[in-house]
Amino acid sequence: MAQNKRRRPPELVGASQRPVRLEGAPASVTAVMAPSADPLLARAAKPVAPSADGSRVYLNVEDVRALGNPGVVYGVYLNLPRRWTERDRDLHHVGNVTTFGIEGMNSLDPEHDHVPGFRHTFDVTRRVRVLRRLGRLRRGEPLEVSFLPELPIPPPGYRGNAQKVLAKILDDASEVPIVVGRVSVFVG
Repeated sequence: MAQNKRRRPPELVGASQRPVRLEGAPASVTAVMAPSADPLLARAAKPVAPSADGSRVYLNVEDVRALGNPGVVYGVYLNLPRRWTERDRDLHHVGNVTTFGIEGMNSLDPEHDHVPGFRHTFDVTRRVRVLRRLGRLRRGEPLEVSFLPELPIPPPGYRGNAQKVLAKILDDASEVPIVVGRVSVFVG
């Protein structure tokens, strides 16, 4: 039987210092890293496998709020280059932020207490490992977190004006902005 290792709770090593608004267009925010982040990230993102103590790197997208569901999913990316290709986009992608059910967060229900806003947590250990190895995530630098709208692909044989439909989706998303209160990085 495997030995149970004592795990410390995840430690906050970086966070954004301002909210970011998602309005149907690319947006980004910087997570400033603490001086203690480098050794913890290095240990958690060892080249071959996660550290022996089981440390992982987590990215939290916290306090996600909107007045309604804008109908757009946003991809979340770490240190995406300013001029990116589809290959870059795949390499830097860590997950998606959705707002399905956010309308329920706006109603105060005394029987179901909850923290306001949605939260999405992504295990980014492998992504951090790859980005560090490629020199796209350097020690001591802040972490840039980008949000890009992920639009649907028209089905095969679609004969309508796809660009017009997609433009309408983005216009509608700008009418119902999403506010991300904070992004944070934890190691634990």
